Formats: sequence, C-alpha cells, structure tokens
Amino acid sequence: GEAIGLHNDQEMVELLGRLGPCSGFSEVVREKDFGASEDASYLVDRVQGNGGKAIYCLVGSDLTAGHHNGDFDIDESRMLPAVKLFLNAIEHLQGETIHKEEEVA
Repeated sequence: GEAIGLHNDQEMVELLGRLGPCSGFSEVVREKDFGASEDASYLVDRVQGNGGKAIYCLVGSDLTAGHHNGDFDIDESRMLPAVKLFLNAIEHLQGETIHKEEEVA
C-alpha cells in the first residue's frame, strides 16, 4: 500500500527524549527514517488532524531474525524500560510526578 507521511509532534519527541534516561534507556535516537508502517502514518495523521499530539516510537532490541520470519524474537529485557517510558510520559502529560527508574521497578 501507499502510506502518507508521518510527522511526529516535536513536543512529544522532546518529552520522550527527556524521559528516556530516567526510564532505563542509555541512548535515545530522536529521529530515524525507517519506513514506518502505513497504519501508524494514518493513526498519527488522524490524531493530529483532530487537534491531538502524536508520536510513533520504537524501542530497540537485538533481534534473532527479521520481521515476518519464523525465527523472529526480541530481547525481552527491553520491555520493562519501554513500559516505564510510557508510564512516565502518561504521568508527565497528566501533570503528575515523574517516577525515577528505581521507584518504578
């Protein structure tokens, strides 16, 4: 299929960039052209078109094989920091205190 362009809201990029280290990430890549999925493009566009803020975020992991491959597997140790990142983002957007890494564990 043909996808529309995907443009993350800069405010959300900056927010996740600030929250990455306290969520357990040693490196945060703020922008990378990786050919986002068509579904994500339309979802982000719809949210932004209705006045919302949106971002398409990936959490990196070592992979045993490429996507859509029977040997595909991720490094599950990256899942907890990802949950912490999203929890911290939600709390920040709601105006609550951001948990430090050791408090969220």
